[in-house]
Amino acid sequence: MRKFGKKKKQDLIANSKKWQDFQKYALQEEMTDFRYLTKDRLVQETRFGDKLSVIVNFANSTKMIKHQKLAPLTAKINNNGKSVVVSVSQKIGD
Repeated sequence: MRKFGKKKKQDLIANSKKWQDFQKYALQEEMTDFRYLTKDRLVQETRFGDKLSVIVNFANSTKMIKHQKLAPLTAKINNNGKSVVVSVSQKIGD
């Protein structure tokens, strides 16, 4: 099992709190859409109902998505008009 430093642990806790609202609402809605936004399939969008969506960049580079930059290994959660960007915990293959 990996050991986490104090800073990494604090980041993990803060990040999990940002995901809590998304998880709460996603569990209440049916998944209504899923699509790949890039040819390499590393940027994906999932929609739940008409007010909740998440765009995730699994790539190791910044991607321009819907006229906005999305940093590597991040997700943009859109919930009823409010957006938050959170970290994706690991690269694919790690």
